[in-house]
Amino acid sequence: MPCDINSVIRSTVDLIRQEATDRNIEVVVLTDDHAPPIPCDLSQMKQALLNLLINAMDASVAGDTITVTTESSPAGVTLSVRDTAGVFRQRTLNRNLQAVLYYEDPRLGARGSRSSNGS
Repeated sequence: MPCDINSVIRSTVDLIRQEATDRNIEVVVLTDDHAPPIPCDLSQMKQALLNLLINAMDASVAGDTITVTTESSPAGVTLSVRDTAGVFRQRTLNRNLQAVLYYEDPRLGARGSRSSNGS
């Protein structure tokens, strides 16, 4: 079933915003207003995004920023979650979390994929 990825992001970020505020971690949401609906399981997408946000918060300290973005192109939509915890603080392996969920339009001969990069 198609879902509005920007709506999924806003509602999921709302779930963690108070805790982030309490921990002095800024959460920035930058969505592409032209992102088309994408086929996804709404509850699985929310859970995956929530897990990424929780991991980013766990890797962050007061003053850090977590940024969630969407970007659309003719081929699909990219969702990115990044934190500014930095590679020089060695508390966890996820210090500089970057995860991307990517969906390409099957009408263009591509298929959806999910990847993450812990660099």
